[in-house]
Amino acid sequence: MQPAGTPSRVTGYGYGVSPATGSAFTSNDILAETRYPDPATGQDSAAERDRYTTNALGERTSITDRAGTTRSFSFDMAGC
Repeated sequence: MQPAGTPSRVTGYGYGVSPATGSAFTSNDILAETRYPDPATGQDSAAERDRYTTNALGERTSITDRAGTTRSFSFDMAGC
């Protein structure tokens, strides 16, 4: 519960990946982005988001954070 007079903060989640957004396949069931609250309004913001891409197995392959930094992930199956 928030103190009286404090606006609510909303975090939003966007689903739907596709090759157009950098993923290996199209699916509306895969998390594509997390939208964080706008500091001024408290509502989820397209400017304050982390975006994700996935491979054909549905594994996350990269994240682009709110600062615009992209980190890629790779999976080595040689040890399996």
